[in-house]
Amino acid sequence: LICVVFLVAVTGLFFIRQKNYPAINIDVLAIFGFCLYMTVDFFSPIPRIQYYTVQWIFPLLVVAACYNSRIRTIYFLLGAAVILNILNAPFLKMPHTAGEYLILLTLLYLCISNSAQYFKHTNN
Repeated sequence: LICVVFLVAVTGLFFIRQKNYPAINIDVLAIFGFCLYMTVDFFSPIPRIQYYTVQWIFPLLVVAACYNSRIRTIYFLLGAAVILNILNAPFLKMPHTAGEYLILLTLLYLCISNSAQYFKHTNN
């Protein structure tokens, strides 16, 4: 029930925010769809292990392909999340899970906030 409420709320917020723009950027739409998929995966009863981090390669590569210096905070948060997923420090409690949640929240923020307007793929 919590998963369904979260998905409906986030999807509604996404489309309300995207109403201000003439067209939805396909990169932002792909990242948002992947975040919805991972949200359902987080709510599944199967325990997550460190190797599930590999699933995040797709949206991280899309974000890297659309680099824009105006949204450095997004890149800083994603870098910190990747470092949390790489580290295997015994003094941190659940660093891999924290890293995955940080990636999810950062990508959702990117898709829903005004930062999405700076997120454009350029062909050079």
